[in-house]
Amino acid sequence: MTTLYTKIDEKTADDTDYVTSSSYPASDVLEVKLGPLTDPATSLGHVVNCRYLKPQGFSSNQIDLTVELRQGAGTSIASWTYTNIGPITQVSQALTDTQADSITDYTDLRIRFTANCPT
Repeated sequence: MTTLYTKIDEKTADDTDYVTSSSYPASDVLEVKLGPLTDPATSLGHVVNCRYLKPQGFSSNQIDLTVELRQGAGTSIASWTYTNIGPITQVSQALTDTQADSITDYTDLRIRFTANCPT
């Protein structure tokens, strides 16, 4: 296991440090556990923020990225797929009330990124 904290540890985005997949990813996975959060006791305002990009010259092939909010190792709360990623993009994905209500342990949330080159 590699510690990637120093690559994603900033509150303000810093594009000089980052994590990459292989040039031609085939289900390349990065999963990071979030620091413990407190249950806000509301279904409103749950947002997942992330940034992604495909560096120039990295691959001329299409790269698709799936971002998933998980609880523990196996429970998927929500997922989003971004097709043919390109220049640096920041996304904010709001959880539905049902998704937010399905979180039962705010101390064990993770975000999983899966990169793929479709065939």
